[in-house]
Amino acid sequence: EVFVMKIYKTLIFMALLATGSAGAVSAPDDREAILEVSEQWASEFETGNSASMARYYTSNAVVLPPSSEILSQSEDILGYWQFLIEVGVNQYDVYPVDVRIDGNRAFQTAIWEAVRTTETGEKIAMEGNITTVLEKQADGVWKITMQSWN
Repeated sequence: EVFVMKIYKTLIFMALLATGSAGAVSAPDDREAILEVSEQWASEFETGNSASMARYYTSNAVVLPPSSEILSQSEDILGYWQFLIEVGVNQYDVYPVDVRIDGNRAFQTAIWEAVRTTETGEKIAMEGNITTVLEKQADGVWKITMQSWN
């Protein structure tokens, strides 16, 4: 069953790459900057310091975790990430599928994978899809304004 799901996700990923963002026109620098935000965000998560992740979010960001309340306050967003770190989620990877830029707003879809290590040392693999909306700030920096995943 897990093998079938991995094949299914791989086929979806390849189909999305094939259709990709052919209709989206953006500056290559913006696309690279957005991909860099995802990479740096995941790297900061793995350091175990949720406070350092605050710089990647706008002041009015909204995060919609699965099976959880909507988080719209910075301290709630960072508290959620800190909770995951404290319960042993210590590996996190993001594999971008598509980035579409429309002016100062960007929409990124990706596949994520994480590993939680329990108190007994058991490793629990998790994976899913994530959608992130980013806004380009006045200084040219892209920041997350909305995240939702399964």
